[in-house]
Amino acid sequence: MTSDTLFDGYPCDGRVYLVSTLGVQGGFYVCNGEPIYATKIEESVQGSSTTETECLQLKLGTKLKVVEKSCFNKVQWFDMIRLINFQNERELTAFIDLCTMHAKGNTTLSFEDFFYSLNDLFRPPCKQDFINAIGLYGELSLIDAVRKSGIDIDISRYWQLNGEGSKYDFAFDAGNIEVKTTSFQESKVQIKHNQLFNEDTNYLACVRVERVPQGETLEQLASRLAEDKSCFTNLKSQIELNRQLLRVNEKSLGMAYTVRDIRCYFVKDINFFKKLPDRVQNLKYQLDLTDIAWMDLDETLDKILLQ
Repeated sequence: MTSDTLFDGYPCDGRVYLVSTLGVQGGFYVCNGEPIYATKIEESVQGSSTTETECLQLKLGTKLKVVEKSCFNKVQWFDMIRLINFQNERELTAFIDLCTMHAKGNTTLSFEDFFYSLNDLFRPPCKQDFINAIGLYGELSLIDAVRKSGIDIDISRYWQLNGEGSKYDFAFDAGNIEVKTTSFQESKVQIKHNQLFNEDTNYLACVRVERVPQGETLEQLASRLAEDKSCFTNLKSQIELNRQLLRVNEKSLGMAYTVRDIRCYFVKDINFFKKLPDRVQNLKYQLDLTDIAWMDLDETLDKILLQ
């Protein structure tokens, strides 16, 4: 059964029906065709509360008689997240996968904090909010390259730590990596000068990809990484992965690429503007990296992780 039919076939009569259980306390439910993730709690001592956004509704400390196998259960107390608006099966699948992960206890997020994390995920994007799919492909390719290298670290835990507000793609304690993705034939990347050339310890990773029919699509790459046991091992990184993917249009999801190489640079070695006038701000330009000495990803991670 696919995610788009999982919640079908239940009466739209205002009652809450059990769809499937998630461990001892959690489960998926449905009411009037709207999916619900809920967990049983002890009787609420703080009373009930409701928070509603454009796509989600949170109910804390609510008591219900759930319909299970056509019979009413006894009155029980629940915390519930209800998906009241979703656009397609991709969003529903993300809701199911992330709620399942939360129910398994793979996070320290409280039920309420988890709701607000989901809300960032399901905030409907405007057209201009669709992200650069090839850029995301490069960032995930870097995660994949670390996974293949055998280095015992899940770098997805350091990826986009502040969501849309992240200054760098990967932020480690001892340094940062900003990823730029370009075609195989070029080594030219777009730079925001002040983002890279500042007081922080920064590295630039240039991921060179080539679009080929027999390559791997963004959707395939993301799915493979999400199913792997060595990356995207916590709920926060899973939420961020889904948030990014939901902002990629369908056509871009299906474009296939192959990674030709990943070249890394210590940014202080490629700073060709040693001193900018004080009045020059928000400088953006194309940087040609052709014939500039570079290091491989393993060497870069050694510098960052072993400092």
